[in-house]
Amino acid sequence: MEFAKGLGIDIIVTDHHEPPHNLPAAVSIINPKLPNSAFPYKDLAGVGVSLKLAMALVIASSQHLNKPLVAFDYD
Repeated sequence: MEFAKGLGIDIIVTDHHEPPHNLPAAVSIINPKLPNSAFPYKDLAGVGVSLKLAMALVIASSQHLNKPLVAFDYD
């Protein structure tokens, strides 16, 4: 993650598992199980979390973002 940040890449983490006590230093962490999450469906599958992010990116891109969007998944 530090390498990507050094290149000026913003990191967004998506997950659907119980979050660890120490969260990564990302621009955003999207997980319905985070304690401060207002999302009503805490047991949403990972594919649903990814779909919600994709929907948000489509909406945001229609508002003329000034940075390119790149998405990837890793274990």
